[in-house]
Amino acid sequence: MKNTILIVVLFLLIRPIAQAQKVSNCHPVFWIWYNIDGKTEVEMEHALKHMEEIGVTGILASGDITQLRRFVKKAATYRIVIHAWFVTMNRRDISRIHPEWLSVNRLGQSLADTKAYVDYYKFVCPALPEVRTYIKNRIEELCKIKGLAGVHLDYIRYVDAILPIGLQPKYGIVQDRVYPQWDYGYHPYMRSIYKQKAGVDPLDLPDPNRDTSWQEFRWGQVTEVVKEIDTLVRSYGKVLTAAVFPTPEMSKKMVYQDWDKWPLEEAFPMLYHNFYNEEIDWIGAKVKEDVTSVHAGTRIVAGLFTPALEQPEQLLRAIKVSLKNGALGVALFGLDPLKEDKRWEVIRQLSHK
Repeated sequence: MKNTILIVVLFLLIRPIAQAQKVSNCHPVFWIWYNIDGKTEVEMEHALKHMEEIGVTGILASGDITQLRRFVKKAATYRIVIHAWFVTMNRRDISRIHPEWLSVNRLGQSLADTKAYVDYYKFVCPALPEVRTYIKNRIEELCKIKGLAGVHLDYIRYVDAILPIGLQPKYGIVQDRVYPQWDYGYHPYMRSIYKQKAGVDPLDLPDPNRDTSWQEFRWGQVTEVVKEIDTLVRSYGKVLTAAVFPTPEMSKKMVYQDWDKWPLEEAFPMLYHNFYNEEIDWIGAKVKEDVTSVHAGTRIVAGLFTPALEQPEQLLRAIKVSLKNGALGVALFGLDPLKEDKRWEVIRQLSHK
């Protein structure tokens, strides 16, 4: 009887610790985006050692597949989860090979022939079967990397119909509404399948951007791509995460991204407050909005733009308002693990409490 009681007591004591370790391993609190292209073996080792020591438990690794294999193999000896950062719809790498895949705006201009904001914006049409096949083939290569925990989608959207208000002056524009030259999603194939469904070419609509059916159709094409990717990724026993715009409502208006419908393990809203001329508390308000509106089972990781959080106390406040309002964790964009920075001490102190 005494032995039985002892076993029960030990179980009750150990169980919370085991559960906490499981959550820590599966759902990192502190993530960092890290570009491994061009990094040597020594630099990779140093970065991993440094990040584990300060408490970073998740890395969104950007690099070619050969480098990713090396990095994931090295990371196996550390308590760090690795997701492969994947640029989804902005495919500059194939723009010259398949210019016919590129997105078209409401004026009929293809990104093969015109520029939207910057030269590297070479978004492809999400409705094209060839595009979907290409993207899934690339992601399947990543899924075959032994030890990789997940795939992280970025640029899973259209060209910005409306830029964040803080960025508009940089391009000398005012976007008080959606203008045709920045309104993408009118590839001939996309228009043709919408016409088959709705009986009208979207270009013949009186005001396409106020037409609910056309808007939902465009959002739906990207959502279909995400669902197909999710099925693929999960078939390899890995999870899917994605970088998204601040809130579902903002995303739908700005980049036609209906991410609260996506079957993500975790959503990483890019809460870059300075892009919107906002203060740090804005981050917490958007996290709260996201937590209440996401797809069932999806957790929120607040994406923080560290160049706008220059002081340790600013970063600390941004992290605290994120976690207080329901974020599972935070992802830091712009901190280099190979450089000394006083802000690392913030992560160290919070992770070791």
